[in-house]
Amino acid sequence: MRQPEPLNPVDELRLFLDFAVPLCGAEMAHNLKRWGHSRGQAENWLRGEAERAGGSLGENGDVLQFSEPLSS
Repeated sequence: MRQPEPLNPVDELRLFLDFAVPLCGAEMAHNLKRWGHSRGQAENWLRGEAERAGGSLGENGDVLQFSEPLSS
């Protein structure tokens, strides 16, 4: 039986993000509830995380967009 062809890097990234983004969101919601943050505290923490992530994406986004795919 033949194995399916591997996904191209863009489709592989999309598939990974389809799983990773909801899992990360669920983990954040779970942690905020466990930490007992008020709504305001949770909003401030999430805003800080979003700003940090945006900065990281701004600094490193070109690597994702323009790097050569790894050869397998």
